[in-house]
Amino acid sequence: MLKFRMMSTLIAVHSDELNELKQEIKDLKNLCSTLIEHNKNNIVKPFYTNKDLPELLGVGQNWIKKYRDEGYLPYTQVGDKFLYSYEDIMYFYQKNRLEAYAYD
Repeated sequence: MLKFRMMSTLIAVHSDELNELKQEIKDLKNLCSTLIEHNKNNIVKPFYTNKDLPELLGVGQNWIKKYRDEGYLPYTQVGDKFLYSYEDIMYFYQKNRLEAYAYD
């Protein structure tokens, strides 16, 4: 079990939980980098599909399905199609953004 000190509060984190958190941070970092790169190239579609997102975000289909089904990734459903707006993707990113705390 690893322990971290944050703003005078000691938090104990199990190593499995820490690894999961590290993976989620890595996923969000990939998401941010990809969106920034696409935005630089002005390649912003009005909507992205399940087929577009893995390449755009650098994640797998299971990741998209998990976060959509658990209510973390906003979407629009038309029939059997799931559509994600750029705003939906940015909303997800902003809601999951972690501020740096090492500088406090």
